Amino acid sequence: MSDITLLQWIGLGLGIGIAYAAIRAVFRRKD
Repeated sequence: MSDITLLQWIGLGLGIGIAYAAIRAVFRRKD
């Protein structure tokens, strides 16, 4: 478990959250 640090997990979570929000915004514009 020492290979992945807590900061890396937080960064990964933020990256996924931002990407998910961006994809939702794009689909929202199509409507």
